[in-house]
Amino acid sequence: MRLFFAVKPKNSLFDLLKRINAFLLNQNISSLRVLPLHSLHLTLLFLGEVNQELVNPLILKTEEELLNISSFKISPKGVLILPPSRPRVFALELAQTEELLTCFSLLKKTAQYFKIKIENRPYLPHITLARIKKKIKDKELEVLKEKTIDKKGVKMPPLCQEVNYISLI
Repeated sequence: MRLFFAVKPKNSLFDLLKRINAFLLNQNISSLRVLPLHSLHLTLLFLGEVNQELVNPLILKTEEELLNISSFKISPKGVLILPPSRPRVFALELAQTEELLTCFSLLKKTAQYFKIKIENRPYLPHITLARIKKKIKDKELEVLKEKTIDKKGVKMPPLCQEVNYISLI
């Protein structure tokens, strides 16, 4: 089964995502597939295909590894278009805090304990808001980059979400 560790947005962060979602839907950009609100999440670590019988031991080991971590906060930083060379993802970037990186490292250590192969690239905390299906027009890309947050799009208030629960999805 295909699995990943994630944090579901809630409270003020979820409210911000709802406003961004509505803004994106109102733009009528045909090459943009806006994701449904219920599927939005911050991926902490993508595991890929994991054997079913590893799931319970993985959960137990993860709980053990994260036992000494107190809750931490996540907060939005701005919007991202990934990859910049050939855009396929439009996302809300989150601040990369020491606590978030510690959590990522511990989850990676747990995955390695079970010999789960993890991509070896820097962690970029983000919540995917939409997928870009085909070549997007430069004008539409500018709307996404420049107007989604502020400039008559969605105002991004200073906010953060306390994380005290991680899901294996």
